[in-house]
Amino acid sequence: MKRGETSIFGLRLKEAFNHASNTEIARSLGLSNSAITTYMDGRIPPAETLIEISRLTGCSIHWLLTGEGFKEVGSNDGSKRAQTIVFSNMAGGEAKSTSAALIAAEFAKRGHRTLLIDTWNGSGAFTLFGSLSRKGISNSKKNLVQFVRYIKRAALGGRIFFRTPIEGLDICTTDEDQQFLLLAQDVKIVHPNLSAINKEYAFVILDTVRDPFDSIEFLVTSLITTVYVLIPTSGRPLSLRGVETTLELLRNKQKQLPNINFLGTFLAKFDSKMCKLAVAVDKLNELAPDRLLKTVVHNSRAFLEDGETIQLTQPKSRIVAEYASLAAEVLALLEETTVLDGSA
Repeated sequence: MKRGETSIFGLRLKEAFNHASNTEIARSLGLSNSAITTYMDGRIPPAETLIEISRLTGCSIHWLLTGEGFKEVGSNDGSKRAQTIVFSNMAGGEAKSTSAALIAAEFAKRGHRTLLIDTWNGSGAFTLFGSLSRKGISNSKKNLVQFVRYIKRAALGGRIFFRTPIEGLDICTTDEDQQFLLLAQDVKIVHPNLSAINKEYAFVILDTVRDPFDSIEFLVTSLITTVYVLIPTSGRPLSLRGVETTLELLRNKQKQLPNINFLGTFLAKFDSKMCKLAVAVDKLNELAPDRLLKTVVHNSRAFLEDGETIQLTQPKSRIVAEYASLAAEVLALLEETTVLDGSA
């Protein structure tokens, strides 16, 4: 982009404020002129600023970010259908990605069309397509895939949606390596209508990294759907502190987005040799009274290291069986709170 040119996002920002000057926009948002200049040059504002832009202009954040769908908030008068479940724990290595992928698969197996939004490093894609990662790709096909990937990324802003081996389950991934492997293996690309995601899917499952409530994916889905947060924990002291920190972040975010709800916490990757079940249960009931799910998912190094799709489709291993039980418990919990509302 040439110096002085306005980016595509900048043009939409101008349009949202009825083509006001940068100075007028800065004054409305309580920001500096230099900050607005960076937005005009293509830098995406933080979540809090996007929310304020939407509040002042009445423009949909999804439209501001992508140019797709309805420009004005509330223009889509269809009834909400999708529910978003966010897996989060500020501590690392708490089976967030494994939990998100396997719960999404179990929802799909039960007839709920589901979208899994992967993290930037493609952990969910590896769990669902692990076997494809081990296949060789010829140089000629690599060149072709690189070209196709360039075209697709230019069209989708870095996001590509794929069908998974589980019927009714799609995955959105931004990880270039995973995109390359899936395109090279001719995995089917899908094109969901993101502006009407509440009609496309029954559930959106969102995997997260260390800062769960500050991603664009979280912001967009939380404005389109009702959001429920699940916190996996191994029960170890560091993990329990992660639960506590995540709950604090969640309470702060609820002040801006009241449709975010805490659904519960559950024990994942639990190892009785590393911590005592009674101690972990007592602490979790202290942190989140009456929000501890009954199902315990035990540690399975073989599964977590392998990540083969075959384990999701053949007779269930213990970890898959435990996630199936957990998925049923989550669905029952949602039904109790009238979340599904008969739409799934």
